[in-house]
Amino acid sequence: MSPERWERLMALFESAERLEPSEREAFLRRECPDDPELIAEVRDMLAEDVPTSFIHSPIASRRSAREPDLALEGQEIDEYRVIRRLGSGGSGIVYLAEQPRLCRLVALKILPREGRDERTLERFARESIAAAALEHPHIVPVLASGAREDLAWYAMRFVRGWDLNEELERQRALRSGRSEGPLAWPPFDGPDYTAHAVERLAALADAIAHAHEKGIVHRDVKPHNVMLDQRGEALLTDFGLALDERFGSLTQTGALQGTPFYMSPEQLRALEQPIDHRTDVYSLGVVLYEALS
Repeated sequence: MSPERWERLMALFESAERLEPSEREAFLRRECPDDPELIAEVRDMLAEDVPTSFIHSPIASRRSAREPDLALEGQEIDEYRVIRRLGSGGSGIVYLAEQPRLCRLVALKILPREGRDERTLERFARESIAAAALEHPHIVPVLASGAREDLAWYAMRFVRGWDLNEELERQRALRSGRSEGPLAWPPFDGPDYTAHAVERLAALADAIAHAHEKGIVHRDVKPHNVMLDQRGEALLTDFGLALDERFGSLTQTGALQGTPFYMSPEQLRALEQPIDHRTDVYSLGVVLYEALS
């Protein structure tokens, strides 16, 4: 995207954001009648129902239900300007932000000082390090990280789309005669669904294998942590529970880490026996079964 087009995009977004939601579509069509791609970009930035379950982590239940109100919209964090909040989970709050120097949008994950301790801060740092060590087209990349007195952060590629859990919910709704939004994959009842799903999840298996080759076990493979981009490609994200062989474990003995429906038997036993890459293979098998059935 050229700097001129980026400036045009941000000007349209800021103007549309000040309007009532019911007025935005007419405004965009009036301002750029011959540029549907630019309209689509602005729509993505304005979306109020961005799926955020991909950043949910089961350790959220151990934290206070009250989330800090950071009010970061419009503020600058390093070279990023925060646009709006996307959602939150057990290991941080995610914002949509722009990086003006490179004319791109990013997902900025932030760990506020409130409610964090030394263990939480170390886990957050390891999450970004683990993800940054991986270079695979089906893993959401970490672009940068940093910290200041009041918060720690790292920037990820902003994936335009929704997670696999949302896709499966939409597929179920369509089979029930309802419509809950567009689909990233072909309809489940159609002839192309199975081949499409298997191909996409095979690519995800390659991504998980790449992580294992680097000594990283994800430990939370589930539909919520699989993003689907606008082409329907699957990308693995959220390494908040990852086990990295370069570091010792921060998990306390007997602590349950993961999402029960997708956890392997050894993971459910909460450190009573060692966990290795096979726990991710088991979880991916559950995801595949759910997607195909």
